Formats: sequence, C-alpha cells, structure tokens
Amino acid sequence: MAFQKIVALCRHILPESTRRTTIMGLYLVYLLTEEVKIDEFHTELELIPDHGDRNIRYAIELERDIMEGRYNKLWLARNNAPDNLYIHFLDKLMTTVRSEIADCIEASYQSLKLTDIAKLLMFPAANEEFHNFIDQVSIYRSNINLERISH
Repeated sequence: MAFQKIVALCRHILPESTRRTTIMGLYLVYLLTEEVKIDEFHTELELIPDHGDRNIRYAIELERDIMEGRYNKLWLARNNAPDNLYIHFLDKLMTTVRSEIADCIEASYQSLKLTDIAKLLMFPAANEEFHNFIDQVSIYRSNINLERISH
C-alpha cells in the first residue's frame, strides 16, 4: 500500500522526472506480484504514453510471459532487469508463480520425487530454499498434502 502512495505522489510531484519510468515500471511489476491486480496493471499501462521505454517494456514482457505460462522466462528475466530495484518484486513474483505451480502439482500428481518437484518449481536443487518454500506452502495451503509426495 505504501508503494502505491509513492507512485501516486510521483504522478503529481515528479511528472517529468528521469526516474519516472523506472518508478512506473516498478509499479507495473508490483501489480503483477499481486494476483488480483492484473486489471489494474492494464489500466495503469493505458495511462503510460511511452511503451517503448525499457522499464515499461520490461513490465509488459513479464506480463506476457505470465499470461502465456512461460514461467521459465520470468526466472531468466531477473538477469535482464533494467534496474536492481526490480529484484525484490521479481523475487515476490517468482514466489507467486511457484505457489501457482505447487497448486498444479498437487492437482496433477499422486506422488513425485522431491528432486522433480524442485525442478518443476524452478529451484536448482532440493536445497534449503526449496524446503523452506515447501514448508511455507504447506502452512498457508491446507489442501496441499506433502505426505502424498514421495521422496
């Protein structure tokens, strides 16, 4: 919510700032991290006159990858972020995408090796980060039964 307030201020206070497109690109990526705000993403995009700016184009490409289910491209997009400020939102976006994939894994498989689950969730290995994510998913999602998944 605080980020939304900053963006609103930037629209009025810094209309011609050199960082304006960076802030607007960040805001668009932020909206992508909030699953329920995809319509706001498109509304905001319509208000931005220059879609050719690299910050705006970056957000548009991320949205396209999400809509087309090209989640592996999101992981690669981290290396091409126009600014390091995007990394926080990209990490949050990856968590959101991984949660969606975890839902699909639960619905699609009766059993699956942890190494295969790690690959599907785009973790390099079944490491500590992976196990923390799996624990987090099982805490917040009562419908995921990790005991059904074989090791």
